[in-house]
Amino acid sequence: MIEEVFDGVDVAGGEVFADALASALPEAQALAGDLKTLAAAVTLEEAPGEPDISALFSRVDKWIVSAADLCQRRDPTLVLRDALPGTASAPRSIAAAVAA
Repeated sequence: MIEEVFDGVDVAGGEVFADALASALPEAQALAGDLKTLAAAVTLEEAPGEPDISALFSRVDKWIVSAADLCQRRDPTLVLRDALPGTASAPRSIAAAVAA
């Protein structure tokens, strides 16, 4: 299953993006580190079992919400909550979703 989802994904590109993110935005160091960890997780030779794949997708969702929170803090006019996993009913600030 995981091979089908991530087939053709350039994981090295994820690491390059993480490095660029970290160097461009010092406040994104943790976010960049998490991205590298997630990029490595999707390159597993053996597909994880159902609980593990669900946990991986949950981590990816949390990373997306964290990245969106960073973007919204940098640009207060940007509202992404309705486009994010599990945050459609969240308040205007998604900081609470990131903390979860």
